[in-house]
Amino acid sequence: MIPARRVLTGAVVVALAACAGSSHAAKRADRPARAVVRSITSSVPPSSTTTPTTRPPVATTTVPPPPYAPLAIALSPPRVDGVFAIGDSVMLGAAPQLRARGITVDAVESRQWGTGTQILERMAAGGALPSVVVVHLGTNGPFSAAQFDATMRAIGPRKVVFVNAHEPRSWEQAVNATLQAGVARWPNARLVDWNAASTPHPEWFWQDDIHLRPQGAQAYAALVAFAAAH
Repeated sequence: MIPARRVLTGAVVVALAACAGSSHAAKRADRPARAVVRSITSSVPPSSTTTPTTRPPVATTTVPPPPYAPLAIALSPPRVDGVFAIGDSVMLGAAPQLRARGITVDAVESRQWGTGTQILERMAAGGALPSVVVVHLGTNGPFSAAQFDATMRAIGPRKVVFVNAHEPRSWEQAVNATLQAGVARWPNARLVDWNAASTPHPEWFWQDDIHLRPQGAQAYAALVAFAAAH
């Protein structure tokens, strides 16, 4: 059983996302959470003013792609300060909102878990990782407990925030179970239950129920930023 303080879920998650999603959240990060918790709708503009009329191109993988290929990474990656977030196309959809909260983002479409681990290994070896790392991978296919542990070994003793999967595909349950079990094994890891937080809000997603509309991107970024800061 993962301690409750290491898992953000359901209605509590939405309330916490709201506190971090305020336009002044960065200035209030040192105030007690009770002073800034508000409804998530207060920080998310109405869909009538924020939702584009057309959906941008997104990856729509329906089956896990082939095993990842070796990745060419700069020999001396630049050092990151603050929080570093690595992810796939879901995180990419919220990259501007995350960066607005001071989080450095490396997210691309169709990224696999193993490729993300390669990047983290190279950054750690070059002294480029900060003290907090956010990982949101698994949208494009499952991964094993051994792969999870390899990622944790690459990151080392730093605080790691994992974001689980919300996707109507066959591997969602396996991905989320592997994440939950992995976080329970590693005391410096915590889990953001994005699936539980976002399921009651279909308006946060495009038609594929995976990728983020502007409202969803704001809620996602607020939740990740809160988890990284607490």
